[in-house]
Amino acid sequence: MGSVLLVATSRRTWVTGAALGLALLLGIGTPASARASSIRSGDEIWILCTRNLTTDVCAADLHRPNFSVQRYNEAAELVPATADELLATIQSDPTTPNVVYVHGNRFTHSDAIQRAGYVYRRITSRRASPQNIRFIVWSWPSEPIHGLLKDVRTKADRTDSQGLYLAWLLREIAVSPAPLDLLGYSFGGRVVTGALHAVAGGSLDGRRLPGATIRGLRVDVGLIAPAIHREWLLACDYHGLATKNMNRMVLMYNPRDVALRQYWLLDLSDIGLALGAVGPMRFGTRHDGSPLPVRAVNCSRAVGREHDEIDYMSDDCGGSWLMAHLIDTP
Repeated sequence: MGSVLLVATSRRTWVTGAALGLALLLGIGTPASARASSIRSGDEIWILCTRNLTTDVCAADLHRPNFSVQRYNEAAELVPATADELLATIQSDPTTPNVVYVHGNRFTHSDAIQRAGYVYRRITSRRASPQNIRFIVWSWPSEPIHGLLKDVRTKADRTDSQGLYLAWLLREIAVSPAPLDLLGYSFGGRVVTGALHAVAGGSLDGRRLPGATIRGLRVDVGLIAPAIHREWLLACDYHGLATKNMNRMVLMYNPRDVALRQYWLLDLSDIGLALGAVGPMRFGTRHDGSPLPVRAVNCSRAVGREHDEIDYMSDDCGGSWLMAHLIDTP
C-alpha cells in the first residue's frame, strides 16, 4: 500500500501516499459535531443500535432482532426505549414522516449520535414545512479497526447484515401509511439500498428476510457519496430489487472524491466503480415499471477531493437543502 504520512491540521488529519483514498473512506479526521440537544418542537429522535448484534449474515436473527434502542425525551436527554415502543408510536401516528438516517464508516456509537445530531439540525434548519418528523438514527458497528484495508473490507462485508436488519425494521414500519425517507452516507447508502432490496425479496450474501416480501413502498431515498457499486441498482444486480421500493432518489456524487476513486480496492476480484464517484448510471424501474426519478448533483466543485459528509451538507454543496426538500415534498 506504500508509505503513509499523517499530518495534523486545524480541521482534519491528512493522509498522503497510496493509502489516502482508503483513509478518507474510513472517515479519518472527520470532526465530531455538537451533541443533539436542539430538537425542533414536536419532532422525535430515536436511536436504534445494532452494535450488540452479530455481523455474521448466517447467524443473524431476522425474526426479531434485539436492537438496543434509545430516544430523546422532552428535555433533550437520551433515555432507554424499546423497538416495540418505537413501532407502537409509528403505528399510532399515520401522518408524521419517518426519516431513517444511516451514518458512514469509522464511527463509535457516541460519534454516530453526534453526527446524526448535526445532520438533523442542518436538515431541519432548511425545512420549509412546519410538519414534524420522526428522525430514526441507525447506529451500526463501524468503529475503527486497525489497518486501513482490513477496516474498509470488513465494514463493506457488514453492510449485508445491516441491510437485512434494516429490512426487518422497514417491513414493520410499512404497516403505517406515513411517508418514509431513507438517508445514507457512504457505506450507509449501501445499507439503505441493501435493505430496500431485501424487503422486496432479494438476498444479501445468500440470505433472505424470512416472511412476506413487500414491493411498492415508494420510499424517498437520499444517497450522499454512496459507497456502492455503480451497477448494483440495475435490475438483476446485487441490489437490483431496491428500486421496486423507491419513489425517487437524490444522489450526491463527486468524481474527484479520492476515497471513492479507490473503491476498487474493496474487492480485487470484482474491480468496481462507486456510484458516489461516477454519478448517475442506469437504474432499475419502480414497482409499476416506470423510470426512477433521480436528481443527481455533482458536488466536486464544493467538496473537492474530500470524502466528508459535513462538506456535502454545507450550503456550498447544498446537501441539507436537498434532503430537507426530499422530506418536505411528496
